[in-house]
Amino acid sequence: MKDKINIIFLFLLLLSCMNVYGKNNKIDSLLKVFNKTKSDPIHISLCLTIGDLYESTNPDSAILFYKNGLSLAKKINDKKSESTFLRYIGIVFYCQGNFDLAIGKLLASLTVDSLRLIKSSDKKFKRSIQSGMADCYNNIGIINRAKGGYDIAIKYYLKSLKINEELLSGVKDKGEIHGLKQSIATCYNNIGNVYNSQNSYDKANDYYSKSLVIRIEINDKVGMAASFTNIGSINEDKKLFSVAKEYYLKALAIVLELNDRKYIGVCYNNIGQVYCQLGDMKKAMEYYKMSLKIREEIGDKNGSSIVINNIAELFVLMKNYNEAIKFSERSLTIAKEIGALEIEKNAYKHLSTSYERINNPLNALKYYKLFYEINDSLFNTEKLKQFSDLETKYQADKKQKEILILEKDRKIQIVEINRQKIFRNSFVVGFTLMILLTIVIFKSYRQKKKANILLALQKKIIEGKNEELNQSNEEIRSQRDEIQSQKNKLENIYEEQTDSIIYAQRIQQAVLPMENYINEFLHEYFILSKPKDIVSGDFFWITKVNSWTLFCVADCTGHGVPGAFMSMLGITLLNEIVRKEDITKASDVLNQLRKRIIESLKQKGIDNEQKDGMDMAFCALNMNT
Repeated sequence: MKDKINIIFLFLLLLSCMNVYGKNNKIDSLLKVFNKTKSDPIHISLCLTIGDLYESTNPDSAILFYKNGLSLAKKINDKKSESTFLRYIGIVFYCQGNFDLAIGKLLASLTVDSLRLIKSSDKKFKRSIQSGMADCYNNIGIINRAKGGYDIAIKYYLKSLKINEELLSGVKDKGEIHGLKQSIATCYNNIGNVYNSQNSYDKANDYYSKSLVIRIEINDKVGMAASFTNIGSINEDKKLFSVAKEYYLKALAIVLELNDRKYIGVCYNNIGQVYCQLGDMKKAMEYYKMSLKIREEIGDKNGSSIVINNIAELFVLMKNYNEAIKFSERSLTIAKEIGALEIEKNAYKHLSTSYERINNPLNALKYYKLFYEINDSLFNTEKLKQFSDLETKYQADKKQKEILILEKDRKIQIVEINRQKIFRNSFVVGFTLMILLTIVIFKSYRQKKKANILLALQKKIIEGKNEELNQSNEEIRSQRDEIQSQKNKLENIYEEQTDSIIYAQRIQQAVLPMENYINEFLHEYFILSKPKDIVSGDFFWITKVNSWTLFCVADCTGHGVPGAFMSMLGITLLNEIVRKEDITKASDVLNQLRKRIIESLKQKGIDNEQKDGMDMAFCALNMNT
């Protein structure tokens, strides 16, 4: 797995350039001043400066001073410092791999800045607040991309880019222009990272190139190293390994000059990746180990997990599967701790491959399923439909077999009931004959002895018939219990099928846009949705691409479960057409949708062919024009 560089703040560049010995002396001097003064504003300023100095070498101490400064800022109601401390704490949490905590702090910083922006009337002050908010949006995007939330990451990157471009259009100060251009280049770079993660290499390369042009213009060396690294990753994905290596070495030369340990670790990892692709396992392992050593020293959990994962992959290629399993599990532990789905996915892949090669199919299948689930959630929604189709077919076949069994049992029961009727009728006839015979015996007194013998014989017959009747009654009771059992079984089957469809309804409702999501784009609207059945063939959909708000309502052929499948297919295809391919023109979207439905349902226009499809009203609304 390659590392793609994200630039967070300009002060990180300054920190990376400091001499360690000089930094320690400066910290000691500042701590003496901190202990002597009693002024809260001075303490706040010192907490910020000391935290900056500690950030790259001792992040836990940096957080301690930032939190101390945050408490003092809240105490004296210094909202600007409060927002800054929250933002800096979030950045340190991100560097440590505590993604959720980082996002929480950055969102808190945005909340404080939003209130400051509302209350402020000074234009220059507002510009400063907006610049800080743009940094927050960008960093939230970085963290979401690391977690595998690519759509959320793009959303925040674009928010940051919009603010910076608006600020740049109205500024004349050279220093401020430099800072804004640097931020815009960062946004371009990070958007390119998302497209690269989705294997959209051409789009990724476009954004990386835009970023590099700006960084060369403003002589942003850290930014240039990031661009060289990311363009190298594109060439590596295209299997142009020599070209990729050249770009990685350019990036390494810059960060070695700046003594930026974090980015040195990134470059070592990427160069190791290229050597691995070229088949030089010894060189690859050498660079991986150098990268891992740096990242563990600076407490970079995300970076450490990436390198450990790469070492596991290297052991797989070297056919040392036991070592591959050990490093994969180590990487997986860190990835789960920090919530990095992409790293977790690759660890499962290496575990599955390793267990397969050592002839352990159970573990191989187990980890392949886990890999497939994460991979499907990150990249593929079409597989979900295929699994759903297979599950539905399986349930239908199972139900049909149960119906056949019940029908066979019913026929057996009918035969048994007819046999019991014959026994009952025979008993009635026999009993009648016995009465008639008794009358004859009483009337034939002279034949008493003969009659007594006959009576004894009839008694035995009656006893036999009684025994047969008792057996018949027992069998009737048994059949009655069996019928009741079958009735309960049918009721359970019906209840399970109904529950399954209700669960399908929850799934269908989950993919429909939520009200709070729609409210981001539309204000005066209403939705009336009253499905005939539990699940529906009607659906509505909305999304936003750049300045376009796209929404539609659709009526699919069929209703109930068939209609619901068509609606899920429609929503899936719309998401692919609009979000992945950036198609915003209504007619183009509908044409693409029609084409893909025909392809998905394999419709060829022949007689007696299925005519499934959907009627749709589709609107593309430009919010700017």
